[in-house]
Amino acid sequence: MKKFVTNMIGAKYVTSQPYDLERSFQDSAPGIPIFVFLSPGVDVAASVEQLGSKLGFTSDAGRYVSVSLGQGQESIAMNALTNAHKNGGWVLLQNVHLTIDWTSGPLEKRVDKLSEGAHSDFRLFLSAEPPPALERPLPISLLQNSIKLTNEPPEGLRPNLRRAYSQFNEEILESCAKQAEFRTIIFALCYFHAALLERKKFGVGNLPGATSGIGWNMNYPFNTGDLLCCGQCTANYLENNVKVPWDDLRYIFGEIMYGGHIVEDWDRRLANAYLFKYFNETLMEGMEMFPAFMAPSNSLNHKQVLEYIDENMPPETPLAFGLHPNAEIGFKLREAETFCNSLVQLQPRESGGVCPFHYAISILAAICSPQCA
Repeated sequence: MKKFVTNMIGAKYVTSQPYDLERSFQDSAPGIPIFVFLSPGVDVAASVEQLGSKLGFTSDAGRYVSVSLGQGQESIAMNALTNAHKNGGWVLLQNVHLTIDWTSGPLEKRVDKLSEGAHSDFRLFLSAEPPPALERPLPISLLQNSIKLTNEPPEGLRPNLRRAYSQFNEEILESCAKQAEFRTIIFALCYFHAALLERKKFGVGNLPGATSGIGWNMNYPFNTGDLLCCGQCTANYLENNVKVPWDDLRYIFGEIMYGGHIVEDWDRRLANAYLFKYFNETLMEGMEMFPAFMAPSNSLNHKQVLEYIDENMPPETPLAFGLHPNAEIGFKLREAETFCNSLVQLQPRESGGVCPFHYAISILAAICSPQCA
């Protein structure tokens, strides 16, 4: 299906785009808010503040206000919105789903008329949990009027590995005195992160309707924050030790950072098995991450490593996760079933053997025929 879509309408429709607030900001306007759906590891406030600092919209300059919605915060949020709308500035309203009555009332009405008399420097940012997780839905007009963003992990080991490695730039990789070791460990850490996320496709035992727990026995919210914290810890430990402290790194990764999410004994054992496989002295000598895919040289820069992933990483198989090739049978069957069900849902609904379009035409003809006569 991926090849079919690529051949018919282009590769960009099957390639996951990374979360890029700055790029989306270019499409915004004073009357068009940016709505970010929350997902594990996404710090909306940090990304907005970072972009604001770059463009000169900071709280110190009085041009940026952030309000976390909750009981009693509605009037504060509306005052900040009104002031920025008139005088210019950015306003971030976080967790608008927590005040759904106010969001569906005053805020929705305000956003409908946001473009009227708005200062050219005014921008509104909103954040909320995604709709399936809410008891009451968000206002439709609020979503329709906004640019909507999310930062969900992509599908596939390669996109997840690429996305994880993109969290580190060349400046970060050069910040450690032991660059060779740091670059190598960061790549292995990104592969470890990608494998943990993508392994879920083989089945998570405690999800509703689950028929297999081959991937994980329980569902865990591994996120980008875990990855970045592990990267920072790696830099600190390399700076303070003559040799690479493999035992310390494995313990921090497997028992504290990622291990802090894991509560099931066999899942913890699995994560530690990955850590013992990837984080040892063999990594520095050139490790095969999975059959036919070697870790890149530590002499490559950030851009070259991304190119190496695109050019040299073979199609993923269960072997990439340490699983038997038959492990993907259940996953492929579930994927095919979901795809076929989606196709069926897209088919036009029929009534008495007649499609809705032809049925409507026959009704119109019956109504118009006496008049025509």
